Amino acid sequence: MAGRKLVVYHGWSRPGEVGAPLEVIENRFPTLFEMRRMLYPRFETFSDPACFDQSIDGFLDHIMKQNFAAFVEQAGAQTGHPVVEIERVADDGVRTGLDAALLDGADTLIVIGLDSLRTRQDASATEVDAVRRFLAHRDHLVFICPHHDIGDVPDLPHDERLERQVADFLRHGDKTTPPQHRFSGFARSLLAELGVSVENRFGLRPAAESDGYHAAIEAESALDHLHVLRGVDTHRSNDPATAQPVPQYVRPRRSHRC
Repeated sequence: MAGRKLVVYHGWSRPGEVGAPLEVIENRFPTLFEMRRMLYPRFETFSDPACFDQSIDGFLDHIMKQNFAAFVEQAGAQTGHPVVEIERVADDGVRTGLDAALLDGADTLIVIGLDSLRTRQDASATEVDAVRRFLAHRDHLVFICPHHDIGDVPDLPHDERLERQVADFLRHGDKTTPPQHRFSGFARSLLAELGVSVENRFGLRPAAESDGYHAAIEAESALDHLHVLRGVDTHRSNDPATAQPVPQYVRPRRSHRC
């Protein structure tokens, strides 16, 4: 991994996600306040509104992007190059396409598919062509990570929709996920154009042991040519519905006091 240059591309439109109407429960991220309320006391580190934006904006920064913070830091340390982390549409509405200019000089591209389908983040022909050209180099790698798509019930009779959405909600297993939460328009469109049509319906929710912790995964090591899962057995974290140790990382954004 030493010497490689990584690009982590968040396929979302930040204004599109932040601007979701809060009175509509479907197809939006929770606000940071809602996350704190639903999973109390896990995220009380972020309770001060003077330090942490309590809106969807704060959730994206202090919860979603922090999910990748340790990876970005470790990847930079192991490669010797800072990881380039890009949002498809930034706060100011400026769009950074996944084009040759962004990929020039990179070795590994990681596309994070956490964009809501309602924001219509589809890969353009120019972007698909840029990724194809990128992959033409034998040492280049692309990881495209579509997220869940639950609660899509347009073809069901009205009296069956609630039953189906409740089943999807319980199967996904995250209290912060609404009854309809459709993700990964950009990642899925890019995969489709590359000939790999993927529908990640419910996400990869691990089975649980009797104590509530995640069960060990079963991996076919012979198929893991890149050794991505070498030494990986499971992630021993508590069920999201229960209290967990408060994370130690805190990276306030737009703060005048913290």
